[in-house]
Parts: sequence; structure tokens; C-alpha cells
Amino acid sequence: MQKNLFFTCPHSGELFPPEAFWLKELDEVTLMYDVDRFVDELYEKSVLSYGWEFIKNPWHRYAGDPNRTLDDVDQSQLVGASLPENTFKNGFFWKQTSAGAPLLPRALNQSEFDGLFKNVYFPFHEKIKKVYSDWKSKSAKDIYQIDLHSMPSSGTDIHKDPGQKRAEIVLSDSMGKSCSAEFMALVEEVFLSHHFEVKKNFPYVGGGITKTYGRPDKGQHCLQIELRRDLYMNEKTKQKSELFKPTQKKLALVIEDVSKEFKARGLYVEV
Repeated sequence: MQKNLFFTCPHSGELFPPEAFWLKELDEVTLMYDVDRFVDELYEKSVLSYGWEFIKNPWHRYAGDPNRTLDDVDQSQLVGASLPENTFKNGFFWKQTSAGAPLLPRALNQSEFDGLFKNVYFPFHEKIKKVYSDWKSKSAKDIYQIDLHSMPSSGTDIHKDPGQKRAEIVLSDSMGKSCSAEFMALVEEVFLSHHFEVKKNFPYVGGGITKTYGRPDKGQHCLQIELRRDLYMNEKTKQKSELFKPTQKKLALVIEDVSKEFKARGLYVEV
């Protein structure tokens, strides 16, 4: 049986394949600087306990970011790319961390790019596409995706809000384009009821995942959730803090209430 709500976690993976040679010598703090570390642990158990599907990417985002599109590549990232150098600060491949530490030492050749696409990008997106295609083959009803992320507690120089303290939760729907207003309101109300500080579409409006899969006109709704990292980790060491367990329990209550409200408001379908 398939249900019409599922969750994705694109940036918690820490593995990298041989093609991502430049990551092998990095220290842990640099390597983990922009990883949504432990986000899968925060949510997965409670998501699965309600029978929702949970798709997580095991690969490191620096090796090929699944929240970007294949067009997000310039000549400083890929030899022969159509876009000029430095079109992207960080596109499909990250050239530096959000704190400015260098990552990608040179543009990759096509063979290296193809290997990373095959190993890192393709499998995660194929799983998502299969959920949507399987659902559409069985039902004419809408399907809903929640894309789970975490964010630095304050914006860095590459963000829209440098130096600003962020809300605890940022909900993003590509400025109203990737999911219904009803679904956004449902999730916002649940987080607020559990006393989270919530902002919408700032400093993040969504990424490649919301833009790719969020098509309300086709019955596909995708909502991105960003959780502030200081609620569960030490941002300097990239290790869990004493707040991890309390936040995990609080998020379990959020998932419980999202699940209840999803059904209570008549959005739930199972086929």
C-alpha cells in the first residue's frame, strides 16, 4: 500500500565516492560544515512510525548536491560547461564552504562528472521520481512531499541574511509555487503549536527539489523545512549537543500532529 505523504532528506549523507577525490583530505569540521548532519536521525524514526516513506541520500552534498539541478554547473566546475566561470558561488559542485573554505581545486572532466552523476545524484532522484510515478499510476489524488534540511543559526556572507540570527524553523514553498497554501498552513500551524519560531521563504525560498517536484497544478506538493542547527548540535565541532534528544522528541510530536492533521483535514489517501 502507498500513502500520499512522504519525506526526503537530501543533505545528511556523509559518504563520498572515489570521483570526489578533493574531499578525502579535508578535516571533519570543514567536511561537515554544510552537511545537514544528523537530520535523518532527528526525523526518521518518527516518520517511519506513522507509516510514511522516508528517502535519504547517503552521499555527501559537496560531491554533487541533489538540491541543485544539472544546469547549475559552470566552467570552473566542469570543463566545457556552457556557463562562464563563477556563474554560481556553489552550484551542483561546491567550490567552497558557506564559510569560504576552498573545496573544489579544479574543474572536473566529463568522465568525473558522469561518475558523480551516476553514483551520487541519479539514485536519490530516481527514488523520488518513482514515488510520484507509482502514485500517479494508482490514483488521481494529490501527493505531498516534505523535504527536510538544517541551516546555520546565523547567515554567512554567501547568504541573504549575513550575520542575522535566524528563526528556529524556515518553511519554503518557492514563494507559493511548490505546494498548496493549505499544506503550508497545516505545517506552519503545527510547528507554532509546539512553540517553534517560524518564518516562511526567508532566507530560503526552496531549492532544486521544491522547484523540480513541487507542481501543484499536477497534484504534486513539495514543502522544504529548515531546522536551525544550534537546536541540536554544536556548530563549531559539528557534534550533537545536549539539546539533541529534547529536540528529537519535540520533532516527533510535530510529525505526530502533522500526521493527525493531514488525515483530519481530508488530505490523506492510501491506495
